Amino acid sequence: MDMRRHLKRWLTNSDLRGMGGSYQGIIVDVVEEEVRNRFKGKHELNPVIVFLDGWRIVPNMGIRRYLDAHYGHETDTWAGRPIRIFLRPMTRKSPDDEGRQRDEKAVECFDLSESDVSAGAGVGGSRTQKTTGASR
Repeated sequence: MDMRRHLKRWLTNSDLRGMGGSYQGIIVDVVEEEVRNRFKGKHELNPVIVFLDGWRIVPNMGIRRYLDAHYGHETDTWAGRPIRIFLRPMTRKSPDDEGRQRDEKAVECFDLSESDVSAGAGVGGSRTQKTTGASR
């Protein structure tokens, strides 16, 4: 038995920084799980995107809205779709807010070209679309 199947790898900002600021993966499933909300200090039911290579992410509200607009309301149809998760500087709500710079996760959807699929690349966009995201 491969124990890695039973280890959850959450895609965090720290992981993304270690990957050069972005991650490309193919969605295999979207499930609902009880996940601890670090801001509220309690567990809540949230969508979790599971990728082909085992990475997982709880999408923030901006990512949820973007994927809903581009891939549809039903997450069952998202399987097999490639996306890129990346970090971008967080927009401050107040110009007086001079705290340390923070990053937020954002998403970019793209289509796999036939050459990418036949070459076994798995990910690599032939067409990109507008990006979005919000802090988690």
